[in-house]
This record gives sequence, C-alpha cells and structure tokens, in this order.
Amino acid sequence: MTSLVDISKLSTFGLNGRPQSIHHLKSRENILDFMNKIEEQRFLVIGSGSNVIFGNITDLPLARMEILGVEIEKEDEEGVVINVGAGENWDQFVNWSVSKNLSGLEALSAIPGTVGASPIQNIGAYGSEAKDSIAEVEAYDTKIGQFIKIKNKDCGFGYRDSIFKKNPSRFIIVQVTFRLHSIRDRRKSVKIPDYKDVKNYLNEINNLTPTLQEVRNVVIEIRKNKLPDPKVVPNCGSFFKNVFVSKNVAKKIKTKFPDVPMFEQDKLIKIPAGYLIDSLGFKGQRINNIEVYKNNALVLTNPHKASFSDLLSAKETIQKAVFQKFGIKLELEVNIITK
Repeated sequence: MTSLVDISKLSTFGLNGRPQSIHHLKSRENILDFMNKIEEQRFLVIGSGSNVIFGNITDLPLARMEILGVEIEKEDEEGVVINVGAGENWDQFVNWSVSKNLSGLEALSAIPGTVGASPIQNIGAYGSEAKDSIAEVEAYDTKIGQFIKIKNKDCGFGYRDSIFKKNPSRFIIVQVTFRLHSIRDRRKSVKIPDYKDVKNYLNEINNLTPTLQEVRNVVIEIRKNKLPDPKVVPNCGSFFKNVFVSKNVAKKIKTKFPDVPMFEQDKLIKIPAGYLIDSLGFKGQRINNIEVYKNNALVLTNPHKASFSDLLSAKETIQKAVFQKFGIKLELEVNIITK
C-alpha cells in the first residue's frame, strides 16, 4: 500500500516539506512487493523518523516499517527471549518489558523511534546499549533476496553503529529478538545504571535501592529535562556523536585543555561532544534559522522552519569551530538523506 505525504511529516526535524510517495510495510509480503516495484538500488526504509533528516532528495523510493507484534518465544534460567516487530514503538516496548519486570532496557527509556531502528543505530543511553540485550535480528537481505536471521555477534555493533547502518540499502529489518533478565520479586532493587546523572538523581531523592520501574522513571525525568519534545520543538535528538580517541591523543588534548572531561570506555577515551560545543558558547544560540538547544548543546532544533541550507550552515559552523579549537572533527549521529 502506498500513500502521498508531506515529507516534512516523516522526520521529527520537520524539514523540507513537499509531497512524497511512501510505501507502507505491514508484513513480509509487503516488503517483497516493495522490492519488486522499485527499480533503483538505493531506497530508504524509515520508522518514526526520529533520527533522519531529509535534504535535497528527488524521488528516492521511501517505505515506512509498520510490522507489529510482541511475542515471548521462551523462558529459561537465563531469562526471557522476546520477538518484537520492527514497527513497534521503542519506548512502548521498553514500558511493556518493565511492566513484566524484565530487566535490560530500562536505561533506554524515553528514546524516540521504533524497535527496528534500535540495532541500526545501536541506540544507547546511561551506560546501556541495545546490543547488550539483542540476541538476533531478522532482516530482508536485498543482496540475496531472502529473509535471514543475524546473530548478535555478526551485527557489527559499535558506538552508534552496525552493519545495518553501514549498508543502508541492503537490509530491511523485520524483527528484533531480545533476551532480557527476569526479576522475580517486583519489589527487589535492580542494578543502577553506571552513570553520574542517574546516581545523582537517586541520591537527591534518597533512593539508593530503586525498583525497575523507579529506574525507568528516573531516566525519563532526566531525559525530559535534557531533551526537547520533538512534538513541541522539531529536533532529532543528539545531532553529533560523542568523541572517542586513543589514550595518546587524549593526553595531548588534556595537556592543552585540562578542563575537558574524559572517560575511559572500551580501551578508548570518550570526550563528550556536548561539552566541546558548549565551551565555544553555542548552547542556546541561533545560527540562521537553526537553534542549539538551551539545555543540551548536542541537540540542534528547528523552531523557525529552517531550510536545508540553514541546517548545513549550522552544522558546518559548529564542526569548524570545534576543529579549530580542539583539533577534533565532530561526526553526525543523525542520518541526513540527500540525492
């Protein structure tokens, strides 16, 4: 099934409004029909559009993933295995898992998007990543023309990365299988995310032994204060990735800029990109018709009906300033689609 929509409605950034035909993928049969109808090798399948921005595209075949379903496949001593349709709302699934007292996704609460997007971006927050709970991914492989299942170890997961992100027109994700840990006693405290903001918040409310639901509530509250609601202020969340450098590079940066915060992670040094941007005075500033969010310098917003050139100008202005001062090239977390 296809329909004609305003393309700005397909992205939470609300950019580049114009009519666009879009296919609706509600089943595996719909995927096969879609692939038979399009002639080009390049196409795009989206979910809720919370991490995609449309630039100057013309007649790029578009489809929206709408396959639903949440099914418990099995339970054993190690946990619960759950198959989830790629079109399911991510946070609604996280809420469902917490309501069933299943641990593993609570730190990823309130992240916009669909379940199918979680392995593509390897979404992460507060010390957790989707890869930590994903067992396998079912996808249609356009290279071989078949539906296949890809085990976690073969998904090429990295920081906001995967084989699905590296090959955007090869795989159409259909279903994601998660393995979550079952907490038998609903009142039992759980592992607190190893993240300063979460721990500080729990200390402030004097709750050092939170339940699963309480951890989710804390994460939601923190995100609410740091990130604008895209329904109110058009945005795609974090626009830039955090920076990872070797220990030698980090040492040189620290010598020159001793105030730059650094954290060791996976044998590399993580530098918060938001700090770099904020230190240059961009937080809360307007660059043409793009605004850097007042509470989080990583987030670019579109409250003034910006053009694509406005966005590129803001992106390049920030990247250039960070590079000139710190010698660091910021990479994008959002996916900008152009043709």
